[in-house]
Amino acid sequence: MSVPQIVCIGDVNIDLVSTPVESIVPEVSEEVVFTERVGGNAANTAVACSRLGLESLLVGRIGSDHWGVRLKEMLDDYDVATALRSIKGRTALTVAVTFTGGKRSFLGDQGETNETVAAEDVPEEALRGRYVMRAGYWYTPAIMGEPTARIFSRAQANGAVTLLDVGWDHLGWTEERLDGLFGVLENTDVLFVNELEAVHIAQMPDRDPAEAARAILGHGVKAVVLHLGENGSRFISRDEDITVPVVRAGGVRDPTGTGDVFNAAFIYAHHEGLSTEDMLRFANAAAALHLAGHTFPHRKRVEALLAREVEI
Repeated sequence: MSVPQIVCIGDVNIDLVSTPVESIVPEVSEEVVFTERVGGNAANTAVACSRLGLESLLVGRIGSDHWGVRLKEMLDDYDVATALRSIKGRTALTVAVTFTGGKRSFLGDQGETNETVAAEDVPEEALRGRYVMRAGYWYTPAIMGEPTARIFSRAQANGAVTLLDVGWDHLGWTEERLDGLFGVLENTDVLFVNELEAVHIAQMPDRDPAEAARAILGHGVKAVVLHLGENGSRFISRDEDITVPVVRAGGVRDPTGTGDVFNAAFIYAHHEGLSTEDMLRFANAAAALHLAGHTFPHRKRVEALLAREVEI
């Protein structure tokens, strides 16, 4: 195995994503078109990084069922290298219902795959990549907390940049789960969160998200990147506090995976040596294109949008 530029460790599943609907009403049928595609925070990030030009490795598990075979085919089509352990049982699957205003609802089945991802699934060579990303943190419970902290510690010892996207804790941000997360943050270079996630991690639900982000720095993470939705994005570290407004690329057609595309684009821009402001701007543009229906946009399209040359 060659040493990848970016290693994404975590959740892998099939997404079935609907075209937008106004609402879902019990006992009323809605006609939609479902798109089958790679899903899961880790898998989305790996695909988005590959589309932007980074050599990507995805670490996780798939089942021996139809969906596992299909996932591997799609990842190969995206030129994503994989270290996916195939096990007997159901591959994780998510049905994403998209609404016309840009919101989403999810029906998720973690199967026997994401639930059982283990630290030993991570090849030693993977920890020599330039970037090591843990995504789908709450959906891969067997490596939450101390196992992820160990992975990050080993990666940092090899000179890697460690990155973490925890997502929404569907079990309620309990003190026990947060304690495990705080141990991971001690070995994390960059934490990606939205505003609600930030205030819950900081245990400051009624405070400003930026204030919460600064409190999170106290747990050892070097920088917090806030996804601000319509307000763009913000980078907060001990030395910098930079906000960049949203980039417009058209209507809202595909919100599923937008945050993962943002994260991937931020990593790519960091790899290219851009300034913090330009990293945020590039990531905002990539996310905007994905949101507008240009799923997992290519680097050239992102650059064209930033130059206002892209055709929407």
